[in-house]
Order: sequence, then C-alpha cells, then structure tokens
Amino acid sequence: MKTAKNANQEPPQFLDVLGCRYVLPLLEGGNLTKERILMTSTILFARKGYAAVSMRDIATAAGIKPSSLYNHFENKENLWAEALEHLKKLHILYFEHLVQTLAQADSFEDMMAGLFYEPRRQANIFASYGFSLVMQEQVHDPKAAETFNFFISRALGVIKGCFDDCVARGLVPAFDTHTATILILNNAFMGLTAQVQENEGRRMPYKTKDMFDGMERFFLEHLARK
Repeated sequence: MKTAKNANQEPPQFLDVLGCRYVLPLLEGGNLTKERILMTSTILFARKGYAAVSMRDIATAAGIKPSSLYNHFENKENLWAEALEHLKKLHILYFEHLVQTLAQADSFEDMMAGLFYEPRRQANIFASYGFSLVMQEQVHDPKAAETFNFFISRALGVIKGCFDDCVARGLVPAFDTHTATILILNNAFMGLTAQVQENEGRRMPYKTKDMFDGMERFFLEHLARK
C-alpha cells in the first residue's frame, strides 16, 4: 500500500469525528468525506453494534445528507466491508511506523519505550474503537473475525520479531519471547478496551496510561533480574 510522498516530512493532518480529534493516516489519494464516513461508522458500530446502526444514523453523525452517503457507499453491507478494509490499512500503517521506530532503538529500554509510546499517548483513539469493533463483532460476522485474526497475527509477528531482534543484538539476555509477546498482547487488549471506555466517559478503576506504564515497568524489572 502506498502512502503519501514525503509523509515523514509532512505535518500530521487531523479530522474531528464525533467530538474527538483523530490523526489521519495520510493515505495517498484519500477522500476526506469518505474518511470521515468510515471513521464515523466504525465508532457507531463499536458503540451500538453493527445491527443497531442505520445508514441514516451514520449520515447524521457524519454531518452529511443520506443521499451523499449513498454516493460513496451503495448500501450498509458495502460500507461495512470497506470499513473493515480501512481498519486493515490503518493497522498496517501503524505497524510499519512501529517497526521503523523500534529499529532505531539501541537498548532494550528504548525498544520498550517505543513499543508503548503510541498507545500511551492515545493520539488516535480511533484505533482502539476499530479493535473493539472487530473483537465484539467477530462472533457474528466472518469478515470481522477475519479482520480480528489479521490484527492478532500481525501484532504477534511484529512484537515477537522486535523481542527476538533485541536478543540477537545482545541488548537483553535470552528469554521466552513467545510467552512475553502473548503477555504484552493480553494486556494491550485490556488497555485498548479501557481506552474506549474512558473515551465514552465511563469511570474505570484504573487509568489506561497506568496500565501501559506498569506493563513496561514489569518487563524492564523482570528482565533486569535475569
């Protein structure tokens, strides 16, 4: 997938959706209205469930006329399919950026800091809504299940690869990178879910940032004792 030319030199672009500010992925040739529709529909689907959201609901929330919505998407099923593909593209971009960031780490501490930087700063809560959506809809829809499995397999490969690279470079003593990756992902799932709950104004017994801080601290302290 192509990204905008010189994307690293361009300032981030933002889009306000349902009262929140989202960082756009700068996809080449992207249509701003269509991007807004896809993000809006994803959030509504995550909040209410796919079956409970109508095309009129999406048009109203996106601030456009229903006729304009149908200019971009033939029906709700078509919008749903494109929303899932859109989530995959954003997921790929996220991990491409993450791999580039972690490749510059010259210590295990730097690698762990880079791994948790994006989720900790919560610059793009949209990613959490997307994950929450496919996680809850996977039991009802094969396309959502396939997208969820895509997320998991890619995350497993990237994170374990980073751990293995740190061991190979001598940045950290050898450890069970597979088990560590599973532990990271399990906690990340809880963190992503907590991000959505916090963004919806629901009181949580813990802060999402504290979860990620604690996870990073646990790994650094545990491996330091090896």
